[in-house]
Formats: sequence, C-alpha cells, structure tokens
Amino acid sequence: MAEFVESNIQATVPEVEEIERIGLLNKKEIKALIEKRREHEYRIIRMTKSKTDYINYINYEKKLLDLLKIRRKKMRMFEKFKEIEGAIYLRVMKRCRFMTRCWQSHLDTWALRINFARAINWKAEVSIAYAEQIRYHGQLESVYIDWAKFEVEERDNFDAARKILLSKAPLYHKNSRLIKRELFRLELLYVESLKIRKSEGKAITEIIEESREKVLNCEIPRAVYRDAVKTMPDQQLYLELYRVADKFPFAHDLREEIYKDLTEAFPNSESLWLLKAQRAVMGMESKETANGDGCKKTKDTKNEEDSDSDLDSDDSEIEPYMKNPVIAVDKVKVAIAIYDQGLDAVGPSFLATYIEELMLMLRDGWSTQIMDIIIQKLYKLFESNQKSLLPEHFVIWVHLLEREENSSELADEVLKTAVEVHPSCPPLCVEYYKSLLKNEIPCGIKEIPKKKLMEKFKKVAKSAKGAYAVKMWEEFISSIRHNKTKMAQILEGCEQNDDTVSRVMRIRYLEWLNCHKPIRKVRLAYQYFHKKPPISGRFFALMIKGELTKKLSDLSLARGVFEDAAIFLGKTHPDFWLAYIYFEKFATGLNVGALYTRAEKELEAQHAETFRELDAFVKAYINQKSSEKNVADENEESETVWVTEEQTEEPEECKDANVCLFPDGYMLTYTYDQERKTFFKVLHDMKTLFKTGYKIKKIASDWEDVMEELVGMPVPLSIKKVNLKNSPSVDFSDATNNQNKKKTYQLSDQLDPGKEKVAVKSAQGELDTILKKSSTLKPEFMQKTELAPYFVSNRKARAMRRKERKKNKGKGWSDMKAPEMTEELKQDLEILQMRPVLDPKRPFKNKDLKVLPKYFQMGKIQDSPAEFYSSRIPKKNRKRTMAEEILNDEEALSYQKRKYTEIVTKKQRLDPRWNADGEKKKKKKSKKVQEAN
Repeated sequence: MAEFVESNIQATVPEVEEIERIGLLNKKEIKALIEKRREHEYRIIRMTKSKTDYINYINYEKKLLDLLKIRRKKMRMFEKFKEIEGAIYLRVMKRCRFMTRCWQSHLDTWALRINFARAINWKAEVSIAYAEQIRYHGQLESVYIDWAKFEVEERDNFDAARKILLSKAPLYHKNSRLIKRELFRLELLYVESLKIRKSEGKAITEIIEESREKVLNCEIPRAVYRDAVKTMPDQQLYLELYRVADKFPFAHDLREEIYKDLTEAFPNSESLWLLKAQRAVMGMESKETANGDGCKKTKDTKNEEDSDSDLDSDDSEIEPYMKNPVIAVDKVKVAIAIYDQGLDAVGPSFLATYIEELMLMLRDGWSTQIMDIIIQKLYKLFESNQKSLLPEHFVIWVHLLEREENSSELADEVLKTAVEVHPSCPPLCVEYYKSLLKNEIPCGIKEIPKKKLMEKFKKVAKSAKGAYAVKMWEEFISSIRHNKTKMAQILEGCEQNDDTVSRVMRIRYLEWLNCHKPIRKVRLAYQYFHKKPPISGRFFALMIKGELTKKLSDLSLARGVFEDAAIFLGKTHPDFWLAYIYFEKFATGLNVGALYTRAEKELEAQHAETFRELDAFVKAYINQKSSEKNVADENEESETVWVTEEQTEEPEECKDANVCLFPDGYMLTYTYDQERKTFFKVLHDMKTLFKTGYKIKKIASDWEDVMEELVGMPVPLSIKKVNLKNSPSVDFSDATNNQNKKKTYQLSDQLDPGKEKVAVKSAQGELDTILKKSSTLKPEFMQKTELAPYFVSNRKARAMRRKERKKNKGKGWSDMKAPEMTEELKQDLEILQMRPVLDPKRPFKNKDLKVLPKYFQMGKIQDSPAEFYSSRIPKKNRKRTMAEEILNDEEALSYQKRKYTEIVTKKQRLDPRWNADGEKKKKKKSKKVQEAN
C-alpha cells in the first residue's frame, strides 16, 4: 500500500514544484499540502472503498483550486496554468470516473462527476459522463432531458439534443409524455434560435432554401406534435403541449391547432372547460368555443379580431369579454358562466373541480365585490347538488352560513343532510351531534338528563369506536354543567367496552378527583380501577401526583403505586423509572442505586439506552436551571436549547386559481386578512381530519407532572428524535475557470426534466450501514480513554494476534480466559494445592503444577435433592470462600490441630535438644570450664 501511495505522491511533484517556483504557496503550505494528500491517498487506496473518502478528497482539491485562483488574481500570475490546474483537473476527474464505475447505482456520484466537469468547462467530458450514465440509469427520464438541456444551452448543439430525445430516450421510454413534451419544446427552441439569427442578419446555412420557410413556420414542431398525439392520445399530453406552445409568441397558430384538436378529441373533459374559462378571461376565446360549439381556428390575434367581429352570440354574459382582457368582477362572471356550461356538459363529476376553483377565487377576492358573487354561486351549487357533495363541501357550506346572521337553523339542516348523505363520516357526525346538543340544551345540562336525551346520545354513539367515540363522549360531557351529573356520565364512560373510551374516561375522572376531592376518594378510585384493564401510565402518574400534592399523603402508598406501575410499564417506559428514582431521592434517599440496577435489568435493550441518555439529559438540565438567575433568560433558554418533540403543522394549500383575478395582487387590511386566514385554516383542518380521522392527543410524557412536583421545576422527559438526512451534494458551480462559459442567445423557455422524485440509493442506505458498523457514533465511545490506531502494520498486527491468543487457553479448552487474580482466589487455589492434608479418608493425586494456575473458572456446586439431609451444607454454614469454610469447620480444625500436635511431638522425640516437657535442654559445661569456674 505504501508503495502505491508514494508513487501517487511522486506523480504530483512536478505541479508542486511549479507552485513553489511561481510563489503561489510557501514552503510551509507545500509541506502541509503533501501531508494532507498523503493522508487522503492512504484512505482511498484501501481495499475496502468508501465513497465518503473520495468525496472528501475531491472537496480538498476543490478548495485548493479556489485558493490558487485567489492567489493568482492577487499576484496577477497566470502562467503555467496547464501544468498546475490542468494536472489537478485530470487527477480529480480520474477519481470521479472511478467513483461512477464503483458506485454505479448512486446518482450523487454521477452528479458529482458532471458538476465538476461543467465547472472546469470540460464539455466533452460532460457528454461522455451522460452517455455512461444512461447505461445504468436509462429508466430515468430526467437523465435524457438534462443531457439534452446541456447540449442546447452550453454547446448550442441542437442536433445532439435531438438525437438524444429521438434515438436514445425511446429505447427505454417509448410512450413517455415527458419525453414527447420536451422534444416538442426542443423544436420550438430551435425555431426561436433560427428567428434570432435571421433578425440579426446571420445566414441560416444548415437548412436548404426550399425548406427554410416551412421550418420557420413551425412545421417541425407541428410534425412532432402530430406524431406524439397519434402514438399517445392522452388528454394531459394535449394540455402540456398547449402550454408549451403558449410560451412562444410565434407558435400561437400551433397553439390554436392543439386547442382545436383537444376540443374535438375530449369535448367533455374537466380540464378542457377550465382551459376555456382561462382563455375567455384572457380575451382569447371565440364565441363559438365559449358556447361549447367547437373551436374556430385563428392564425393571428389581429386576424381573430377581424374575423369574429361580425359574428353573433347567444350568450349575453360572455359576449362583451371575448376579445379584450376584463376586470376582476367580469372575470368571475365569465368563469362562472363557462363553468356552468361545463357542469351541464360533463355532469356531477365536474362539481368538485368547480367548487375548488370557486374557493380559490374566493381566497383571492376576499372582502371585495367578488366575494358576494362567489358565495351566492356556491349556495346555488350546494342546494342543487346535495347528493353529489363531498363531506368537505358540506363543511364549506356550514361555515359560510355561520358567517351570516340568523342562519343557525339552516346550518343545522345542512348538517343533518350531510349525515344522511355520508353516515360513515365521523367528523360530520360529531358536528351534527354538537348542533343537536346546542339546540336541545342551549344553556347546558343542569340536572340529570332525561331518558329521551340519553337515548339520542346512545343512538348516535352506538357505532362509534376508538378516538371517534372518545370525541362523542367529550362533547356530551362538556355540555353538562351539573357536577354530579357530569361525574355520573364520566363513571359510565369508565365502564364502557371500548378500551379507548374507558382508558380516557378513567384519566378524566382521576383528574377531576385530584382537583375537587380529598386523597381518600382518589385512593378508593385507584383501588377500584388499577387491577381492571385497560390501564395507562397517565393513570398511575395522576395517582402519584395526588399522593404528593394532597394533604394526609402517604409516601409508602405512593411507593406501592410505583410498584404496581412497574408491572405494566417496567419494560418499555424509561421515563417511569426516572420518576421512580427521583421519588426515592425525594422520599428517603435510599435504594436509588438499586433502582438504577433494576431499571437497567428490566428495560429492553433499546429502552435501556434511552434511559441512560434521558438520565444524563435530566441531570444536565436540572444543573443548568439551578444555576440560572434570570427567569426570562431561563424561559428563552428552555425554548432554544432543550428541544423536545416537535409538533409541525401542515401548511395550508397554496394552489393558484385557474383564473387570475389580480395579476399585480392587492392589499388587505389586517382584520380582513386575519379573518380570511382563520376561515381557510378551519377548512384546511377539517379537510385533514377527513383524511386522518380522530386521534387521541398524546402528551410528550405521562410523568412530567410527577417530575415537576419532585424537582420543583418543569422537566421535559422526551428527547427529540434526530432524523439524519441525506448528505449534501457537492456543488462546483463556483469552482474554477468559469470565464469560458458563454451563452450565445437568450431562450424564451428551457427544457424541464419535471418534478420526479427519484429515490437515491446511495444516501440513506449507506448511512444506515455506517451507523450500524460505526464504533464512534455510540454513547460508550465517550468513555474510552484511548483509540485504536487508524493504520496497523503487518508486524504489529501479528504481535496483536499473538497477544490475543495468549489471553485464553485455546479451542481445546473452549477458549477459557484468565480471570483477574485476587487475594481471595489466591488463597482458594493454595488450599486446593494442599487438599491431600484436608481429608485423611479421601486420596488425591499429586499436584500437577508447582505454581498457581493461570487459566481457571469458578463454579457453584448444586446440591442433590436426594442428599438433602446427608451431604448438604446448611445455609448458615456456607461461607464466601473455601478458606472461610475451613476456618469454620470444627472437624477440619480438630483434625488439623491433632496432626499439628503429632508433628510437633514426633519432632521433639527425634531432636535431642528438647526434653519431654517441650523445653529446650541446657548444654552441659565441659570439665575445663567447670574447673576454671
């Protein structure tokens, strides 16, 4: 590997020498450049290739090119460009080519190669890259269109673009509407370029003189159009080709031809009538087409005015606006007249489109004279087509009636009709039920409701289930003003068979008890419900909150509630364990460590990881809040730093109306603007509700209230989930040497690859693989004191493997590892070596090792149930180690004492220096000494 790296570094020496000779970089920068390149080379030359390493290498070279460009401009030194930048271009391009061949299915690698080639103005390389890309991504229409767009805009090569869309794209996309549309646009762009050249006085030599006039009169786009609609007679294709031709002023004759063919092929289509209204408002529609009698072909706008000026019309509303643009009020009248004709021609299927267009015009013309015209038209449509209306249309009808005075009865009738037409639509049923309660009980229920009213309620709520049923119960209970009656209905809801209703009603009941009743009542309710499913974490949290806040509270009972909750929530709720731990800190301060151990043991692996992160988060949060003094700064910091789960609202629809009433726009006052936003926001929410249905609102965590009581401050117990998005693509648009990029002419339109959403295989799939294999993107990484080296030589790797082999006994001993030698283990091993002297009645082999063993395992002897009374050691006699057992064994001690006495006595008999009493004998004095004395 090192030889290849040094060889690649050696190849860059000439350019580095030129950089140093010219003075673009100093010696220190040159040294850093070489070291950085060597580091990148080692990364990209590995056997296991990583796309990230190549992207980092290319980004580094791109920054180097930017630096050289700045230095050249500053020093006004522009020589040796080919030897320096040219060499860098070639080397980076080789890396890009390798990436596209190694990761062929990744679209971002192809985009990186193409963008870099365009940045350095290597146009031939861009064409080669596109040609290679369609081998692997021929199923993507956007690739062909991007390639053709590049050939037209940057190389001015219409023949190459035409070959791409005519010859290469149909191989994969024979009947593609997008390809046919862009081919039609391409031919119109070609005609436009010819007209520009002719106006500038330039010769058009590529077309023979006999065909030049036909080409300039759009005969080629007309042929493309006819072939497209012949092979693919699609209504949407007609409309797209019409809109493309409308953008070119010289192609209006072709546009009218397309419109005529569209009216003949699809005379009763919804989109055709929308187009008719648009043309009539813009002064393009003839009287015959406005009445639905066909389309009169026109050659020019002026010719249209002359040819149709003497014709009569039966439609008095549309006739004054045929040839000239009209004001906003007249635009609405014209559009409504044409939409009415379309509704008669198409039928009820056009009704939804009609109402949608009217609502878009209502949004644009709010608080103007247009508003009254549109509302009155909507009322007529609603009344005459009640059975064909969608649920959202009934909602629009009701909200429009609510804006008027003395229309509540009519709104109730509309809701009743809506429920009859759509009996299985929960939001409509809820709205109708609210109106029933409001009409029959205008001041609310102040006493026990009558049996007739209860039957009505049960009849409406009988088919309701889940969150829909909860909504019905809540609407009924909210209408009750009498507390006893309200509690009676909540208790009845607690006993419902629907688990969702029962769970929510129990929570509501416990919340009311906590607010209005003593703790004794709360305990009785908890004792009655806590063993009856369904149970939620919020139910236990409310009970504990009551024990913490009420008078005569009992912490031992609260601990019992925690233990009951652990049965239901112990495996999957880390926030519950955190609340339990802080409760013990608040109560006694004991058993906190045991609770940490218990939580780690009972929680599942994924939730245990969340528990550790949440614990660290809460500690840091509490420490920060306790150190802050300013309350205002505290609130701001909690909003900006400690982010919990986000709740994003869907934006309102911003679709433009088919008929533009005010091209320049108009200003509304603040009051009218807020009124319009509120009205359409309610309609948008109801439309979303029709799609999703009712859902139970989930609190971020059920135990936040308990934590607030224990800690004394609000503590969020939900960590925001971070979704890693795709890595940003590399952009070389501002890279080097863009001075040669020129546009020969300004086009009226450009090729458009559409708004396709192509799933890029590279980003998320590779990211998930990295996250699974990574050792750094994990919490335990921060606990390490040292990291493994990035590169390990072969010699060191062999030494490391040899060292690993020494850590266990080998495969023959099941890879037995060497445990840590402690003082207790050492004593037990020494006792085992001396075991022959422990029991005289049991023979043992001689010890096979003169030293203590290195590899061993400790086990526990399982007593046999058949020898319960004969050979079992009672628990009170069992000790922690073998040494302690021997020291507490009377028989063993008496045997050892007896043996010790025998050894001492025997030694005394053999040694003449000791007498029978165990005392040392006195030495006799010699005769000479006695005589001397």
